[in-house]
Order: sequence, then C-alpha cells, then structure tokens
Amino acid sequence: MKAVKYLAIVLGGIFLFVACKKELSFENGLPLGSATGTLKSESGNCQPVTIKGSYVKDSILTDSNYVEVQVNFSATGKYKISTDTSNGFSFLDSGYAFTTGLQSVRLKGTGKPIFVQQTNFSVAFDTSVCMFSINVTDTLPPPIVTPVTSADYFPTSDSSNWTYQFQNGSTSSDSIHTAVFGTDATIAGNTYRTFISQQAGVIDTSYYRKGDGLYYTYGNFNQFKIYDTVDSKADYIFLKDNVPVSTTWESPEINATLASTPGNAKITFTIEGKDIQTTIGNTTIDSVIQVKQEYMFAPSATGVYQTAATANFYYAKNIGFIKAETSDPSPVTLYISRWEIYY
Repeated sequence: MKAVKYLAIVLGGIFLFVACKKELSFENGLPLGSATGTLKSESGNCQPVTIKGSYVKDSILTDSNYVEVQVNFSATGKYKISTDTSNGFSFLDSGYAFTTGLQSVRLKGTGKPIFVQQTNFSVAFDTSVCMFSINVTDTLPPPIVTPVTSADYFPTSDSSNWTYQFQNGSTSSDSIHTAVFGTDATIAGNTYRTFISQQAGVIDTSYYRKGDGLYYTYGNFNQFKIYDTVDSKADYIFLKDNVPVSTTWESPEINATLASTPGNAKITFTIEGKDIQTTIGNTTIDSVIQVKQEYMFAPSATGVYQTAATANFYYAKNIGFIKAETSDPSPVTLYISRWEIYY
C-alpha cells in the first residue's frame, strides 16, 4: 500500500495537484462526439493565419514548419482541421476541443515544396473554408540571431508538451502526456496558463503562473488521496529559481483530515541542489534545480506538524519538470522521455 501511495504522490508531482476532476475535467475520458465551429469571425471574415518556418524548394518540412489558425469552437469534441495539398506540401492537425470559444490551433506541415513560387492553400473546418499563401524560396534566408535572456525552469508557452514514464523498481509502466492548452484561466484575480494531462485516456487539468523567479500553481493538496479530506484550494509556490541551496518555504495551510483525525495540511519545499546534472537514460541534462517536497499534517489536538510523505522533484532550465522520485521500500520514479518546447 505504501508503494502505491507514493506512486500516487509522484504522479501528483507532474500535475502539481491538478484541480478536482469532477469540476474541471471529463470524468469518463475524452469528450464525446465531433467538435463544431468556424474559422471565421462573427462578421463572416476569415480569422488571420500565422505562418511559421522557412519553406525551401526540395527541403522536407520539419517541426518548425506549421501554421496557426484561429477557431471559434461552438461545441466540444474531436476535431480535424486540414488544408489541401499544394506544391507538394500540406498542413493538418487533429485532437480534442475541451472548451468552446476562440482558440489557436497549430497545423503541422508535411511534404516537400517542389517549385519556387507563392503557394496558395485552402484550410477547412466544419463548414468554413479560408485561404492563405506561403512563399517558397530557393535557399534558406540568413539566420536571425537573438540573444537568450530567459532562464525558464517551467515553460508555459503555447503548444509546449512533455511525455513522462513511470519506473517502479525495474519495471516501467504507464506513460503520461501533458501539454499547454491555449486558453488561460482567471482565478481569484490571477491569470494562469492551463495544462492538460492524459494518462490511459483520463484527462486532468492544472493551472500555473510565474513571475520574478517564482512559479505558482493553483489546486488542493489531495488529488491523490494523501489525506482523507481537504477543505479548500490554494495558490502556492512550487519552485523558486532565484534563491540559494537550502532555502525553505511553505504552502498555505488548509483544513484536512488524516487517518480520520482532523487537523491542517501544508507542503514544505526545500532547494536541495542548483545547477546540477541529472542523467535520464542516455541523456545528461544540465542546469537542474532539485526541490524536496514534504507533505505535512498537524492534528488539531496538538498543532504539531509531522511528515506524511516526501519526494524529490527536478526542474531543468528551458525544459521544465523532468523527474520525481521516492522509495518506500522500492524506488518509484517518474521521468521525462520526450519534450517539445516552443518560444
């Protein structure tokens, strides 16, 4: 039972305590049916299309070649948005719309431009069709050199996504995919980026914001049943990248029960290491911050906090959360296996 409990704690780390499923996600998995909507504005004009990447004759398109379309979803569900094939290449995306309203959708390019020319495309969704053009060149344009001024340990840019793998002792099990969702949320006056995570068809939603080296999340402490009950949700800091090793801070206290005992719960965070290296598989990742998280409980009768569970979390510069680990008694690890970060 303890190993199962700690496995749930590690899973809680990647979601950083996602909000209650009953309120914020689809309890039975993915939304049913087909999404509906339009590529046009209320006035009937086509929404703007953003073109990314360089398009060169005889060069196969890569992940840097995509277009972003604006879709006003009127119903949730599965969608497919695609263009025709023109001059040897095309664009496509399929997925699920979890909310209605105006959203940005990224269509990935495939194929290889054949001719040096302006290439016209039609893009279709539901009953709406719009047009855009891409200029295919003979050679790559000169590179634009931009100095890197950001040192972000938890990227929240649109379409950034990560895949993680469980390791329980020598056994690997389920994978988890989490991605930045294009719609922000406003809670108690703060604006959060929305993340969607999926494991075995189950969808969870979580919220993050950051500023001045501080990284916040919003949720409760009990998504994975560390405590019997908790009474509220809180906005709290899960990472600080601007403080030295051994710095400690705490989340707010919330009312909770543990083993049928009423009391208070909180999380204590400690910077255990900075600018360290971590090896995952055959990959060595630099510029990593290690944070210890201690899940604390104080019975009302004594008011004295004790540790209910402990885990270590690792965050890499310009990648984000890369690993969480604990043991009781066998090692349980959640580690990153793939990432795509967009700036």
